[in-house]
Amino acid sequence: MGAKKTNIVVKKLRDIFLNINMLFLASTLVLYFLILYYAYRVDLLLGRSEIITGYSLLFVILFLIFFNVRKRLTVLPVIKVSHWTKLHIVQGCFCIILYFSHVKTLMPLGANEIALAILFYLSVITGLLGYFFNKTIPRRLTESNIEIIYEKIPSVISDVRDQVEKIIIKCATENNTDTLTRHYVETLNWFFVKPRFLLNHFFGGQQGRHWVDNQTQSIQHFLNDSEKQYLIEIQKLAQYKNKIDFHYSLQSCSKAWLFLHIPISVMMLILVFWHLLIVNIYAI
Repeated sequence: MGAKKTNIVVKKLRDIFLNINMLFLASTLVLYFLILYYAYRVDLLLGRSEIITGYSLLFVILFLIFFNVRKRLTVLPVIKVSHWTKLHIVQGCFCIILYFSHVKTLMPLGANEIALAILFYLSVITGLLGYFFNKTIPRRLTESNIEIIYEKIPSVISDVRDQVEKIIIKCATENNTDTLTRHYVETLNWFFVKPRFLLNHFFGGQQGRHWVDNQTQSIQHFLNDSEKQYLIEIQKLAQYKNKIDFHYSLQSCSKAWLFLHIPISVMMLILVFWHLLIVNIYAI
């Protein structure tokens, strides 16, 4: 009975929170519509609507920049990051609408304005790229059936390589042959040194797995039964290492886009303030 009441309370809280989210979204859309409508009315009266859209655009850009700060302040109970992400997406979409309402062209005139436009477009493109990564990469990583921390990948690869080399040495010692050893030195060692086939992994290809299978098949005909057992162990480690490479490829892309998006956004913000300064100087 207690569990049933708890479930009912949780459901009600979820419904309330969903309604708050919808109310906030609706309020935001109404506010943005009023800003655009007011700017349109000012244009009809031959006024300066760019002041309204410009300052509104500045406010939205500052909010979007603040999102990155909020992500790093995880100890502060100021709205969950997931909710900030939704806000970031909504504000980002409106930012595009506001921008074109402000400049009224794809590419404005003037060196400063052109540079600002290019940075704005790059910020939007990298932002959309990041949204795509955040939606697809976690699901793809889950499908690999292994979990690994990005910063530990180099040490994990090193451990796998050490295991393979121990197997090679043990095989050579017990069988008194160097067939598998030479195959490792001439071929397999290249694969175990560092992550491979990164671009193919990113696009969902199976080149790494096929390469491992081909290298296994090409040598097994020259091995005796005992050596083949060691080869099977090496193949399993190679396939595991291939999954690590998959994680390295996707997690690297997920992290690398931030090193594009954030600096571009910051440079854009600097030019925005410079643009604002110039406009106010000319206005005086």
